[in-house]
Amino acid sequence: MKSYNFTKLFYGDNLRLIFATVLIFVFTNNISYSQDDETILEYFNTKNATFQGGDVNKFRLWVQQNLIYPKEAANADIGKKVIVQFTVDSLGFVVDTKVLRGISPVINKEALRILNSSPKWNPGMEGNKIVSQKFVIPIVFSKSDSISLKK
Repeated sequence: MKSYNFTKLFYGDNLRLIFATVLIFVFTNNISYSQDDETILEYFNTKNATFQGGDVNKFRLWVQQNLIYPKEAANADIGKKVIVQFTVDSLGFVVDTKVLRGISPVINKEALRILNSSPKWNPGMEGNKIVSQKFVIPIVFSKSDSISLKK
């Protein structure tokens, strides 16, 4: 019959594994997962920044409606998506704008121009604290859309 040293069993890697299993069990039982991200946000009492009473999709619509397609890009038949990042600060202003994946310098400049001309947002909240929030969105440049041409 084989004897086990229980002291050795609960130290080292086994103890770490048991501890990690307990942590996973405790945290997964407190969060209800669903297709809706709002469920997890409500658990942590978090509210996303809002734009004119809507979410980031309303902002994306505003961006598309206010884009000015650069004439140089229209002549070169440049199109597609620019991926941009920006932060809505605790006062509701769009700050720290940058192009993560651009198309051309002219298109990238227009993407940043439209972000920097954004109206004020309602900032996000964590509990009762107003916080900054970072966003990453695509801006679609297409000549077939009703985007006005820059003169």
